[in-house]
Amino acid sequence: TIWENNRNFSILKFHAGPPYEDIAFKIVNEEWNKSFKHGFQSRFQNGILRLWFKFRQNKYRR
Repeated sequence: TIWENNRNFSILKFHAGPPYEDIAFKIVNEEWNKSFKHGFQSRFQNGILRLWFKFRQNKYRR
């Protein structure tokens, strides 16, 4: 969700249900790199959700 007070940020919210509480993170509103090797990765192991992502880099050309 895009943060209402500032369009430069988004809210990433996780809802797991009881007995857990919701958790949310405020992140920069940029496009994610979705490639397999260098971008987004998520893993749920031993009751822990791990999330990695990198933002897309704008290539500079002269």
